[in-house]
Amino acid sequence: MDLELAVLFEARTVRQLGEVIGKLRQPDAVESRVWSALVPIQPYGSRIPLFCVHAIGGDVLFYEQLARALGPDQPFYAFKSPLITRPEIGETSLGELASIYVSEMQAFYPQGPYLIGGASFGGNVAFEMARQLHAQGVEPALVIMFDAFVPGHERWVAPRARAVGFLKGLREGGLPYIGNKIAVKAKYWGGLIQVRGRRLACKALKLAGIPLTLHLRYFLMDEAHRRALATHVWEPYAGKITLMRASDRGPEVLGKREDPTLGWGRLAAGGLEIRDVPTEHIYMLFEPNVQHFARMLESLFPHPDPRPVAPVNPPHHREFENVQR
Repeated sequence: MDLELAVLFEARTVRQLGEVIGKLRQPDAVESRVWSALVPIQPYGSRIPLFCVHAIGGDVLFYEQLARALGPDQPFYAFKSPLITRPEIGETSLGELASIYVSEMQAFYPQGPYLIGGASFGGNVAFEMARQLHAQGVEPALVIMFDAFVPGHERWVAPRARAVGFLKGLREGGLPYIGNKIAVKAKYWGGLIQVRGRRLACKALKLAGIPLTLHLRYFLMDEAHRRALATHVWEPYAGKITLMRASDRGPEVLGKREDPTLGWGRLAAGGLEIRDVPTEHIYMLFEPNVQHFARMLESLFPHPDPRPVAPVNPPHHREFENVQR
């Protein structure tokens, strides 16, 4: 029996997890259980809820440390990808994902205001959610990206400039500089080999009529998200965007130069605020960085509405019925 990782937020004790497994083992479990993209990471508190979108992998477990760091009075919800529920994980789009999440968010918390964001790929989907809300005449109170970038925001460096950069790095770093370059290349090619191996494994299992493991289904979901990101047509958003940009940009890539706005400068028609976080990519979400990052986020949140407003029950979708268990 395969369980989605996000079930751990619904079953936080061994007893609760046992009850979930017991229900799934009942003959009518697949027919009776319903599914929702909305996951209550930390559902308690009086402040305006924060809604965040999954990263490229589709699940939301990695948000737990941030939810804890924001404290018990800050409700924190996340959206997991609906692709994992489909018998065949095919194509999707950022627009489709954003539409599902906007619909669930509004059904769950109809009055707003909306604080939406996401880490890496999740920021790209949150951007599209903001555009869809704006088209409805609803302006999000905060649209925040955790080191998300627009594909193609880098510019290519001419070969001569690339050679000059390499020689400069070699003079300043010596042999360790070359060793680092070799390690980066090895990691890159190793990742490609791993991806190709998983693709072959998926094809072989399908040809043999053997159900894919949950691990391989998550791999296919990751691949589908990457294709959706690569094919998305970007249009400006009329409102403001806040980009939490990791100040450590990772290993130097001689052939490319990043746009300092990570591509959002031309898309944030209402303005772009950039706040640098002293970490690498989304390591801002984990210890030992997450406490500092949580305080940075809190400084951006609007003051809560003093009127107590309770959200309604989260929506569910019958799409879950098709999951292979």
